[in-house]
Formats: sequence, C-alpha cells, structure tokens
Amino acid sequence: MIPVRLTVENFKCYRQNVPPLHLGGIHIACLTGANGHGKSSLLDAIAWALWGDAVHRPQEELVHVGEQDMRVELEFIAEGRAYGEGQGQLYRVIRRYARGRGARAGSTDLQLQIATGGPSRTTAALLEVEDERGTAWREAGGSTVRETEAAIRRLVRMNYDTFVNSAFLVQGRANEFTTKRPADRQRVLGEILGLSFYERLMERARRKAREITAESRLMEGRIQAWSQQLENRAEHEAQLPETQSKLAASSEALKQTEELANALRGQAESLRARRKELQDLSSRVASNHEELRQLRELTSLHSKRISEWERLSERREVIQEAHRRLTEARLREQDAGRRQVPFARLQERMKPLEQRAGTLAALETDIATAEREHSALEEREAALESQRLELQNLEVKQQTLTTDNRRLRSEMDALRGKMDMLSEGEAKCPLCGTELGEDGKAHIQAEYQEQGQELAQQYRQNDVELAQTSPRLKEISANVAGESESLQMAKRTLLGRLAALKQQMDEAQRAPQQLEQIRRELADLGYDPEAHQRLREEIEKLLSAENEYRLLEQAESALPQERDNLNRVLASATRREEEIAQGEQQIEAIGKEIASLDELERRYAAAETERRSRQEEYQSLMGQVRHLELMLKQYAETDLKRMEAAGKLKEMSEQRELYEQLVTAFGRTGVQALLVESALPELEAEANRLLGRMTDNAMHLKLETQRIPQRGDPVETLEIKVADALGTRSYETFSGGEAFRINLALRIALSKLLAQRSGAPMPTLFIDEGFGTQDTTGRERILDVIQSIADDFERILVITHMDEMKESFPVRIEVEKRDEGSTFAIT
Repeated sequence: MIPVRLTVENFKCYRQNVPPLHLGGIHIACLTGANGHGKSSLLDAIAWALWGDAVHRPQEELVHVGEQDMRVELEFIAEGRAYGEGQGQLYRVIRRYARGRGARAGSTDLQLQIATGGPSRTTAALLEVEDERGTAWREAGGSTVRETEAAIRRLVRMNYDTFVNSAFLVQGRANEFTTKRPADRQRVLGEILGLSFYERLMERARRKAREITAESRLMEGRIQAWSQQLENRAEHEAQLPETQSKLAASSEALKQTEELANALRGQAESLRARRKELQDLSSRVASNHEELRQLRELTSLHSKRISEWERLSERREVIQEAHRRLTEARLREQDAGRRQVPFARLQERMKPLEQRAGTLAALETDIATAEREHSALEEREAALESQRLELQNLEVKQQTLTTDNRRLRSEMDALRGKMDMLSEGEAKCPLCGTELGEDGKAHIQAEYQEQGQELAQQYRQNDVELAQTSPRLKEISANVAGESESLQMAKRTLLGRLAALKQQMDEAQRAPQQLEQIRRELADLGYDPEAHQRLREEIEKLLSAENEYRLLEQAESALPQERDNLNRVLASATRREEEIAQGEQQIEAIGKEIASLDELERRYAAAETERRSRQEEYQSLMGQVRHLELMLKQYAETDLKRMEAAGKLKEMSEQRELYEQLVTAFGRTGVQALLVESALPELEAEANRLLGRMTDNAMHLKLETQRIPQRGDPVETLEIKVADALGTRSYETFSGGEAFRINLALRIALSKLLAQRSGAPMPTLFIDEGFGTQDTTGRERILDVIQSIADDFERILVITHMDEMKESFPVRIEVEKRDEGSTFAIT
C-alpha cells in the first residue's frame, strides 16, 4: 500500500476545510511541528481509514471535540508485490463515523472504490462516481462494513497488529515487537511471512473433519430412518395378491361393458360416416361443376401451346449446329481456364526470386561490414569493463575516507570537551584524581593540542583526497552509464541486422535454382493467354444459340405429352359431366339411410356412461396394485441404500482421521515452524546490518527460535539475544538509547521483510518515534540508516519535532495548530 492523497474532517485535532495532503511523488519526507499539533494524527487517520476500530481506541475519542461526526478519505496504490508510482491500481477508502444520540450507538459508513480513469460515457459508467478532479470511481467493497473491511485487508494483505509490529513505528510503541512475549513475536513474524495461508489450510482441514463428522451423524440418522421405513414391508407384501384378485374381476366386467359400447359406437360411427359422406358428396358435386369450367379453359391453352412448338421444330437443324459450336468452345475455354491459375501463380513467384538473385553481391558486402562492426563493439565492451573496475575502486576509496573523517570528527569533539574542562577552574588528573597545578594543566593541554592537530591534519588530508576523488568518480560513473546503454543498444541492433542479412543471403543463393524450376513448370503447363481470350470472344457470340436450343429440346420432348394432355383434358371433362349426374342420385339415397342416427346416439351415450364407471373402478384398483408394487420396490431400494450407507460411513471415518492428521501438519508446530526458521537468517542479517551502522558495530543481535527448559521437550519461541562490550544478554536488560536502536533495527528489518514477501507487500515505512534518547552521533547514524534503506521502500514518512533533524530531509510537512484547528503545508 502506497498512500497518495489524504483528506481529513473533524478527525482528532483537525476540523473542516483542511486541504488534502498530496503525497504523490514524495520518496522520503518528515512531518514536523510542536508536540500536540497533529503530526501523529495524520498517520492515525491513515490507520483508521484502513482498519477502523481495530486501532484499539474508541472511535468516539477520535471525533474532534464539539463535532458530531468525522470523515477520512485515503487514496492509495495497491495490488502488486513491488510496485512504484504509476504502477499497481489506484483505490480510495472513505470512512465516516457519526456519534450516537441518546441511547443509540454511533454509526460507521465505509466505502472502497477503484479508479477507472477519466469520465466515461459507456453503459458501465452508470455505476461510477466522478469526483471534482474528473476521476471516475467504481465501488469495489462489499454490501456491509464488515465485508468492505475484509476486502481492504485483502488488498493491503495485513491486519492492524501486523502493521504496528512492522511497517508503522508508532510513537511510544517502537518496542511493540520486542516487548511482546516470545510466542507472540513468533506469531507476528508468521503473519508477515504469510503463514496465515497454512492457518487457513489447517482451518479448512479442521472444518472438513467437522463436516465429515456431521455428515457421518447425518448418515447414521438416515440408516436408522431407513430401518424404520422397512417395518411395514411384510404387511404390504401380504396385501398385494388380494388387490390383484379384485383387479382381475373388475377387468372382466369392464371388458363386457366396453364390448357393448364399442358395438353401439361402431353403428353410430358408420351412420355418422354416411352423414359425412353425404356432406362430402355434396361438396364434390359442387367441385365437379367448378372443375368442368377449368377443364374447358385448359383445352384452349393446350391447343395454343401445341401450335407454337410445331413452328419451332421446323428450325431444328440450324439451332442444333449453333449449339454444337458453343459446346465445343466452352470445353476448350474450361481447359484453358484450369491452366490459367497455375500460370499466374508461377509468374507471381518469379518476381521476388529475380529480385533476390540480383542482390547476392550487395549482401556479401553488407555481411562483411556488419562483422567488422561487431568486432569494434567487442573492443568497446572490453574498454567499458576496465572503466567499471576503476569506478568500483574509487567508490571503495570514497566510502573509506568518509567513514574515517566521521571517526576523526568524533574524536576531535571529545578532545575539545576535555580541553574545555581543563580551562574551567581547578582541574584534576584523569588517572589518580589529584589536583593539577598550572604546569600540569599546561602539560596536559599541550598533549591534547598536539593530538588535536594530528587529528585535524589527517581530517584535512582526507578532505583533499575526497575532493580529488569526487570529480573523477562522477566522470567515470556518467561515462559507464552512458557507454553501457549505448553499447547494449548497438549490439542488439547489429546482431538483429546480421541475422537478417544472413537469412537474405541464404534466400538469394537458392533463387537461381528456384527460377529454373519455375520456367520448366511454365513450359510444361502450355498455357496461351491470347488464345484463351479468343475463345472467350467466340463464346460470347454464340450465347444466343443456347436459349433457342433449350426451347427446341423442351418443344420436342414436351410436344407429344402436350398432345396427350389435350386428349386427357377432353376426356376429363366428359367424366366430370358423368360424375355430376351420379352424385346427385347418391345424395338422395344416403339421406334416407341416416334417418335413425339420433336414436342410436342416445343408446350409445348410456352405454358409455356405464363404461366410464367401470373404468374408474378398474383404475382405482390398478392404482392400489401399482402403489403396493412401488412400495415393495422402494423397500428393496431402501434396503440397498442402507447397506451402501454403512459402507460409506466406514469410508468417511477413514477420511476424518486423514484430515485430523492434516490439522497437525499445517499447525504452528508443523510446516509453519519450518518456514519461520528459514526466514530468521534474513531478518537477523538485515537487523544486524542496521544495528552495526547505528552503533559503529559495537552491538550484535541473535534470534533464537527454541528454548530448552530444565525438564521436558524444546519450546517454540522467539528470543532476542544481544551482544555488546559487556557480553551477550537478553534484550530485556537493555534500556534507553541502546534499547531504542535495537528496536529500530528490528522494526526496519521487519518492514523490509514485509515489503519483500509476496504474502504482505508494504512498500511504505512510517516512523512516528522521538529520537530524544540519542546523542548527536546516534541521531546522525539513525538518519544514515534511513537513507541506506530508502531504495527498499517507495515512500518513507518520519515524524520529528527536532529542528536539527528535519533539515536533513528533502521534503518537510510542517504541521501547525491554530484556533480553527490543525493544518499543514509541504515545503
């Protein structure tokens, strides 16, 4: 998480209309101002926006006195393990809190939004909110405060306790990690290493074991229920034969009733069919009258068509000759067309081959030139390596001289203090404690002066060498950087060009042989474009013959049929006249037959009513039989399921034992302990590197993960042992400035470890701790440590009220408390 923009309203000492704090582009900055003016409150606002009441302080106490609500808005970059400004994804958290009224508790509103760019006009933009700067935001949190807080924790990948034990050095709590019990230290380190993943695996295994246990109990209940269901099996097996006998008797009675109903229905249907026949016959007579009219019209049409086709048949020979010539021309054109495409493709392939064959000599020259350029680049690379070696030696020399001068300055300050003590009143011997006379004081002052002159001379000599080394160091550093980039770019370009030239050379050498092969294929193809064009022109002239030939074929094939059609139409007209006369006679006869249909319909309706009654009785008995058969089938299936469930219950018991073993393997004494052990060397080495810089290598710490009690097995712990001039002892025995340096080294090492581990990325370091316990040299060394870790963090914010320290920071955020509330300005 990298903070970019912070806005506060009524939060602690800040009131309304406080301008936003823009942190974009800031690498290292300090927050300065008098005590109580609100420096720490800005970092508290960031923590409250992300974790809310998890900061272990009642929210009521955070609201500005006299106000009813407060609001903090934080924009930050997240997503990604090691990202810089401009990378990752921009998010915004808006947290509000309103005091409760009367007995009602206070209320919290929390929003998590993701930046989607500038103003949008798409349909998706209906779900976006645009702020005053034109940035569009879309909701990314949950439907409740709890769900949104969980989403924020997933983004920053840590809770508040891990934050204050690593990346946030809270005022008065810099020793938060070191003063914890050893077991708690190990837990915090585990969270930084992302061991919560194994905790989740352990919980999943434990939950799975519980689920299997619950499922086993449910399975046992099912087996018991199935056993109860089988209690009525014998009774139902006895009822089935009796019900089947009743069903047989009902089936016979139904059969007799259906035979009577079917006979009556057959007679009624026969008469209804005759009535339908009468209706159809009347329609058919009317239709025959219409068909007779249409047949007479067809007779006229067929006669006209026969006359036209007979005239076309008279020109048969002329039409056939023209069509024959058209067919032959088309066959020749199809053959030429099949060869046209291969001919064009071969012609197209010849063009690039001819060009390649002509570039062979030029390519040989270009390749030779490129190889000479490659040799020259190798010579430049050898010269560059020599400059790198010289640059490394100069850097080592500069660092050595700088360290030596710091030591000389410290020793000169100590001598000056001793001389000041001699000059003030009577002085005593530093060895025996006796009073020194004027001669003794003069003698010691002379010795101190001589030592000071020697130290000053060595200091000035080092300054001269530093002044001589610095220009050469800058010159070589600039040359190496520029030459390295230029050389790498030139090599990539040259190697790419040389590979392309060699590929072109290979293609040019193969081109003559490929050209000869294409010429032979063209000769074998035998295609003539001019002859092909003449065939197309001939076909165009003969196209009119095709239509006449088609009409002629149609006439000769259809003329006999057309004459037959005419004869059939004449015969059909005669038949329709006869059918009309017969139909009228049948209509009169059928009308007499259907006179008794109504009485027969009434008898059939009575028989059908009795059949339905018998049918209902039969269906009821059939349902009882099917129900009993189904019950017996279900009994068999239930018995089978009961046996299968017993086998499944045994398998589930074995699975539960396996998951219980996984709970132990994923626990803190299993794989988690191994991972903590592997990370300690990295944490210990970084802490010692920082502690050495702050104490001039006078202190060294060691982290121990096991403690062996007087009785029993080793205990998992995280002990801190510190070695100094007095020996090795526990951290708890240190106090004051020494304890502060140990705490600072460990906390910064934890922060770096946190930033480097994919499980909890934190590229921002917050230091809110006074440096009053440190002398001038100690503060300088702490500042030196902060500068040395600058490249490991994207953003470092330090709170201090000491003027001599704030001048050492490139960016300062000046905090001032006024009557209308605290405010700040960036300088």
